[in-house]
Amino acid sequence: MPKGLQHKGIVRRNKMIYAAVKLFLENGYEKTTTASIAKAAGMSPLFRFFAAFDNKEALLLTLVKTMFGSQFDKAEKLLGETPDPL
Repeated sequence: MPKGLQHKGIVRRNKMIYAAVKLFLENGYEKTTTASIAKAAGMSPLFRFFAAFDNKEALLLTLVKTMFGSQFDKAEKLLGETPDPL
């Protein structure tokens, strides 16, 4: 759960994430706008989106972390504290 968010903020972010996933799958990331994400989430176009995320890239990063969080944790444990990318 993101630090400092209250219940309403968490609900807003989750609605945006779910709407974004649907739109990214239908239209692709590039063609999906922040306004369309907010509208699909049932919120006013820009104000609500930017109350939840700084930009579309921040939403995508949150989505990736959510989807692959446990895999990242497992990889970090396997690699140790000072991983060598090679």
